[in-house]
Amino acid sequence: MVFYPEPFVGQIPEIPDTLPICDFVLDEKHGRRPIAESLDPYTCGLTGKTITAQQQKDRVGHLARALAKEFGWRVNEGSEYDKVVGVFAFNTVRAEAPDSLCPTDGSRQIDIMTLSWAIHRVNGISSPANAAYNADELRHQLTNSGAKVLFTVLPLLPIALEAASKSNIPKNRVYICEMPGDGPYPPGFKLVSQLTQEGESLPELEPIKWTKGQGARQTAFLCYSSGTSGLPVSGDHGGASRAEC
Repeated sequence: MVFYPEPFVGQIPEIPDTLPICDFVLDEKHGRRPIAESLDPYTCGLTGKTITAQQQKDRVGHLARALAKEFGWRVNEGSEYDKVVGVFAFNTVRAEAPDSLCPTDGSRQIDIMTLSWAIHRVNGISSPANAAYNADELRHQLTNSGAKVLFTVLPLLPIALEAASKSNIPKNRVYICEMPGDGPYPPGFKLVSQLTQEGESLPELEPIKWTKGQGARQTAFLCYSSGTSGLPVSGDHGGASRAEC
C-alpha cells in the first residue's frame, strides 16, 4: 500500500545531491530547523549528559580539521576510498574527565555520529564494525575495506590492536573514543576528545566541491554487518553494504 502525505504538508523541496550528509544535516540553509531552536540530538543513557545541536556541529568541524591534519588528507583530493576509517566501538556520547584532558569545559564529549560526519567532512568513508567481532573478523573488514586508521573504545582495545596488527595498521593509527566509566588510558594513544580540542585552533577546511549527482555516487558508509550477522558473504567489498552520501 502506498501512503501519501496530507495536502497541507506541501511538496518536499528538492534534496540536493551536491553535498555530503554532514552538511545537509548541520547546515540551516538546507531546510533543517534552526540550530538555536533544535532539541539536543544526543543524551547519554548512562550518565544523563547531553550535547546541544550547536555543540555537535562545532565538534564535527573541529574533529574534521584534526583528522585532515593528522592523516594528511585534503578535502577535495583523491577518492573517498583513499580515506576509509574503521570504527570498532560501542555508541558513545559523553563522559566526565579531568580538566587536564579538556580544559575548555572540563569534560570529554564525543559521539559516534560526530565522528562519522567528521570523516564525511573530509570526503572519507566511515566503516563501522560489529562490536561483537573477534580479531580475525575485524581484520577481514579492515583489510577488505582498505581502512587506513581505526577508532575503538577502551573495552575493545585488545581486539582492535590484534586486528590492526594483522591488517598492517600501525599502533599510532589506532585512536580511542572515550566512554563513561573508563579507567586509565594506556600511554601512546590519542583520544578523540584530544583530536577535537586540537581542531579548535586549526584553520577552517576548504568547502567540499561536488559535481551534480555526486551524492548518489559517493560512498559514505561501508557496513559489513547489521550488528548480528557476523562475517559478510562474498561479493563486492566482501559483501559490504554501500551507503551513499
